[in-house]
Amino acid sequence: MDKAVKDKKELKNIFMNKLVLGNKATDFIIRLYESKEDIFKMFYLSEEKRLSDTEKNLFWYKNKDIAVYLFIFSLAKFYFLSKSKREIEKLKLFIIHLQAYYLDFYKKEIVEEPLLNGREIMDTLELSSGKEIGYIKEKLLNEQLKGRIKNKEEALDFVKRFRGRDFNQI
Repeated sequence: MDKAVKDKKELKNIFMNKLVLGNKATDFIIRLYESKEDIFKMFYLSEEKRLSDTEKNLFWYKNKDIAVYLFIFSLAKFYFLSKSKREIEKLKLFIIHLQAYYLDFYKKEIVEEPLLNGREIMDTLELSSGKEIGYIKEKLLNEQLKGRIKNKEEALDFVKRFRGRDFNQI
């Protein structure tokens, strides 16, 4: 069994049985736990001038509903890890930058709802259901999160590029 899966099951057991939290609270805490390092990873990439918009888009796609909690958690953790007020201030400014990015770019430019469903992809490519469709859906969503595909017409054009491809390598 994968270590991450085992850890998740162990955490769920602790929260559900030992702390007597319900499913909803347990799932929320596990999501926070699984995403806790995302802010730090992006912060350090930003410090090195290596943080891409795609990484920020992926963060917002996965975490927009828990972002505020991740920000609070990150600031608290950073406060206890670092004695430097300058570093804490840099993290605060980075979080403000992430929030501004969300409001000024992500919400306006990124289409995160799937533009095509599996049936539309199958009809376009004349394929039956299978792992190929899931692969194409994932690639399409990645292109949407990069801001390269914003409407159904662009999505159909993208999907048509897969026509005739050999999917045995997936």
